Amino acid sequence: LPDPIFDCEYMAMDVDGKALNPFAHQYDRTIHESTTALHDPTKQIYISIDFNLNPFAVTFWHHFQDVRGYNWIGFDEASIDNGSLDAMVDLIHLRYGKWLHSCILTGDSMGNNRNIALKDNASNYIYLQRKLGLASHQVKVPHNPTHENSRTDVNELFWLTKQPNTQYFFSMNPQTMPQTCRDFRNVQVDAFGSILKKNRKDLNQRGDFLDTGRSFINLTAKPILLRLRR
Repeated sequence: LPDPIFDCEYMAMDVDGKALNPFAHQYDRTIHESTTALHDPTKQIYISIDFNLNPFAVTFWHHFQDVRGYNWIGFDEASIDNGSLDAMVDLIHLRYGKWLHSCILTGDSMGNNRNIALKDNASNYIYLQRKLGLASHQVKVPHNPTHENSRTDVNELFWLTKQPNTQYFFSMNPQTMPQTCRDFRNVQVDAFGSILKKNRKDLNQRGDFLDTGRSFINLTAKPILLRLRR
């Protein structure tokens, strides 16, 4: 737990726990934000989407292993107003159409539900798969983890990146992913570990871009974390 929460819950000290209970309490801007986190045309792109009524959020990542260890790199983000799937398709084609042949599409598993607005009631992911010309194996959408479990995974990964001689590296570009970095810094949870999302007028309570990052970590880091725990 973050020190202020431990002090409040276990030491009975008078602290404002609600204002000091970030989702990503192991997040460190000096480690996890870097302007060197850029798109590498030689690396596979992971596209992570969060579906909301307005807006859709999408982030773009690399995940790979090299001589130094495991890497998670966030290099781009976008919001799609009015929840338009076609606008999402156009944006992805415009920015990364050259590399879609090897990309992985992931994100909020609610996008697997049938969409009655589509002619054949296809899901959002099926629609995007068709429009982007992806093969079925390029769409990987595990079930959404609980906020509590996701918080454990995210913070364990961030903790690993801060250890001496670490083999785990996570960074996002604050210039090209300002909303995602903001979410990881500021989104908070309640006493039960659930993300605070009651007021969408408050940017720190939307958490849309945090959700795309959580989905990306759930897909790519969860198997590694499970092996380490065993």
